[in-house]
Amino acid sequence: MAPSPGSMGRLERLSGRGKFSSDGSRFFTINVRHDTIDVWDSSTGKLFRSLSGNNFFWGYWYPDNSQILIFSESGYFIWDVFHNLITFELTNISYLAPSPDLSRILII
Repeated sequence: MAPSPGSMGRLERLSGRGKFSSDGSRFFTINVRHDTIDVWDSSTGKLFRSLSGNNFFWGYWYPDNSQILIFSESGYFIWDVFHNLITFELTNISYLAPSPDLSRILII
């Protein structure tokens, strides 16, 4: 049975893209309208954490599900979701290609 209109609250109004963590416990959405990356609890549908600014384009969960590699208009950075910290940032690069497990990143 499909959820009734409004039963998903804020989730139904999001625009953009997203991805589940490898363990399925959380997922993030890139909300292009509000320029945020929002991390949600998969079991409750409640917002866990939000990061604003920078014109976000895409992101990848790290295998341990605690960090997200993010590409934005201003560059690439790593967001530690649980501590709500940007732990690494790269600007002025043309291309970044992560390996599937994010253990290596090619930067050009």
